[in-house]
Amino acid sequence: MPEGETVWRTAQRLHRALAGAPLTRWDLRWGELATTDHRGATTLEVVSRGKHLLQRLDSGLTLHSHLRMEGKWRVEDSGSLTARQLANPQIRAVVGTSRWSALGLRLGMLDLLPTVQESTLVGHLGPDVLGPDWDAERARANLVGSSAAIGAALLDQRNLAGVGTLWASESLFLERIHPWAAADSLPAGVVAALVARAHRLID
Repeated sequence: MPEGETVWRTAQRLHRALAGAPLTRWDLRWGELATTDHRGATTLEVVSRGKHLLQRLDSGLTLHSHLRMEGKWRVEDSGSLTARQLANPQIRAVVGTSRWSALGLRLGMLDLLPTVQESTLVGHLGPDVLGPDWDAERARANLVGSSAAIGAALLDQRNLAGVGTLWASESLFLERIHPWAAADSLPAGVVAALVARAHRLID
């Protein structure tokens, strides 16, 4: 599964490609979302929240996606897209402007909801390692309050959002912490150093 920094970079790329221009393409190949049409709306911003992507429109809606294990968003020149490319059965979404189009391939989640209701999908997440809400002390407290193994607690997005297997493993190794040690058995200073290490590596 992509780590938080991969999702953050994806959000940055989608924002640069889509924000500020009206949508001329809107093709969601996902259940009941296939009947929606929001061409003409303008993307205000695309942001990441942990491992989630949020494309906010000026119509008051948010297109939410999650890459899961194999998903990705690819940005293509709208004028060069061919019918063959668009017929790719792995495509779950095509959202674009007259200049750039974003193709969502093998996405794990796709939702369309009012922006004011985003918390129903991402409100459970802990502080985002790469987000404006990053709070190291809260992340430490969440981990110390967990009875799970520290390796599993680091991966629990409710404790801190954006850490995946790669950075959890690297952080634990560099801090010399056994991944199966109970999180609530570790000294607060040790957990604080672990949180700082994870944040530094990902950032």
